[in-house]
Amino acid sequence: YRRLLELRRSHAALVRGTIANVAAQGDVLTYERCHDDERLLIALNMGRDDATVPAHGGVVLLSTLAGRDGQPLQEGVNRLSAGEAFVAAV
Repeated sequence: YRRLLELRRSHAALVRGTIANVAAQGDVLTYERCHDDERLLIALNMGRDDATVPAHGGVVLLSTLAGRDGQPLQEGVNRLSAGEAFVAAV
């Protein structure tokens, strides 16, 4: 939780940003937080199975999956592990 608090402190979109593009498909919830030129994608897989999340590129800033921080998001469909949540700059 400390990493999440630090991320929140360092990204205005997580504090003052608007919420946009809220979508739910199956066990996956996605939405964006936007402020000025910053746009963050938040994806949460609340299911027991891996799922997919569409994206147009970006980089994972913080994930509950070890080793995923800093990894790029692919153009198109990206895997979201069971129980995983991430915040990505897009």
